[in-house]
Amino acid sequence: MAPAYKDTFEETLDSQISLSGNELTVTSVNVPEGSDLQKRFALFKGDKMIGEPRYIENPEAFSTNVVPRPTPVNKKGLKVTLAELSQARDLGISHAVIDLDLSRFIKDGGYEYAGYEFSLKAINNFRNNIKKYNDAGIQVTLICVLGKDGAELAYPAAPDGGNYPKANFLCYNTREGREKLEALISALAKEFTADGCYVSNWVCGNEIQNRNIWNYAGDISWDEYIQASADMFRMFNTAVKSQCGSVRTYLSFDRSWHKALSSESAEYIGAKEMLEMLSAKFKEQGDISFDVALHPFAATEFDPRWWKDPVNCDPDKDTITSIRNISEIASYIKAKYGSRVILSEQGFGAEGKNGEDLEEMQAAAIMAAYYKVEADPNIDIFGYHRLKDHAYECGDDGPLKIGLYKISDEYMTEFFSLDPGSARSTWATKTYASMEHYVERLSCSAFRCMDTPDYKNYDQLAKIYDETFDSWDSYRKSLENN
Repeated sequence: MAPAYKDTFEETLDSQISLSGNELTVTSVNVPEGSDLQKRFALFKGDKMIGEPRYIENPEAFSTNVVPRPTPVNKKGLKVTLAELSQARDLGISHAVIDLDLSRFIKDGGYEYAGYEFSLKAINNFRNNIKKYNDAGIQVTLICVLGKDGAELAYPAAPDGGNYPKANFLCYNTREGREKLEALISALAKEFTADGCYVSNWVCGNEIQNRNIWNYAGDISWDEYIQASADMFRMFNTAVKSQCGSVRTYLSFDRSWHKALSSESAEYIGAKEMLEMLSAKFKEQGDISFDVALHPFAATEFDPRWWKDPVNCDPDKDTITSIRNISEIASYIKAKYGSRVILSEQGFGAEGKNGEDLEEMQAAAIMAAYYKVEADPNIDIFGYHRLKDHAYECGDDGPLKIGLYKISDEYMTEFFSLDPGSARSTWATKTYASMEHYVERLSCSAFRCMDTPDYKNYDQLAKIYDETFDSWDSYRKSLENN
């Protein structure tokens, strides 16, 4: 009985264990601040191990937190920062999707958990902001990523890997030395699942099937990467759900759906294939439940018309996840894995690649997508990305203009007057931190009204989606009949 990263079973575990048929039940372990829940358990007869060691499959059973899961008013969500509460409230969302870099909690101390020191200042700041969202009736979804400032918590091979300079986020450490990361995630789950400060949804990493950019683990084989990703989610799931059984935990995938592993050098595979591989690991080593966070951007980022995406609405054939086929994919995931789906990130362009004005088309795309998600029983959140354009995406890498707010022409002129590179990047980051230089797009008012009686003021947009619909009511009725 030992941690996942050891191969011996020599230590004695202070637990109550019972055997009924082939089922081994552990009724008492060292919680909440111990790591026994993260260990594998095996049954011995004398010196002989019977069967294979297994992890605990239902860590939520060990939680003493009885805070219930709140019921949202609607499925409308938005990717925001902690500082954008006033905009979130104004737009009437029920779900705030927030990125959380775990490295922010290891820079100083003041808060102790399981023998490790974490930043009390960062925890208090985050707690206060979550409370503000909850007080406004907004549920919080956290995307828990690990930036390079937290390299000490990363998978051991990551910092020395050839793609490390290009990686945005790092795979969690699941090997020797992982205890500090276990403690951090457990501490955050303890603090952020209290009454009045409750994070409903916990997403483990970001777009994990893209192993070089969004979940970098170093120069390792795909077999090792799949195992590392399975261990990463298991550790995360156990740490979170053992603190609060009413929350949900998610695997995160980008819009690539069906792409088989072509070679060891492949940068990414499809979400469908990775789900199959991860599920097989879970069943083999201790089956756990999981839910799925998808990012169904339009096939062409500069064309918001997701209804023209090249898909067949067949999960066995489609290569991408799109709003057009999202119901079929969500149904597939539910049927095969019993998992629920949230759309934690998707956006639609308001300007073509050559500067064409697509604002009406963007607004139509958002409303049509939302109503489709609203009618789908397998999808819980429509999380739009993003609240406002980022100057760097509009400039050096643009024009990727997907925000509900756009930067004023005056300030974009100032942006282009700067030298490309660090000067523009610094300016863009500073500008993004404030709403001062932003103005609403049509999509902003449409987003604000699409779940209120005022949605009828935007009926003209329904014809942009499909000219056979003379109103959004006719479109929504068609969805109910499907």
